[in-house]
Amino acid sequence: MAGYAWEVDDVIVWRPDVPKAAVSLKNLKRGSTHEDVLQVKKALRKKGYKGFVLNKKFGIGLLRAYKKYQQRLGYNGHAANGTPGTLSLKKLGFKVLP
Repeated sequence: MAGYAWEVDDVIVWRPDVPKAAVSLKNLKRGSTHEDVLQVKKALRKKGYKGFVLNKKFGIGLLRAYKKYQQRLGYNGHAANGTPGTLSLKKLGFKVLP
């Protein structure tokens, strides 16, 4: 019975998995325009990052915000370059496709 939670003594013993949104690394490069870019922007906005317009274009605003997000995760140097990578996207809640 997918979609239902069974309770025993007011304790949830089963909960369906929430599907993760999937994004592709090939769509997340500076200058690209894709729905995946918008999904990443929305996820960053939920975490409090600003400085970009909620549209499908990967511009300098998203690059700067993503760099700040990477730095908050503990990345530094070339690892915090503002370009989304597999690990940082997974930590943002996405399933990552090549």
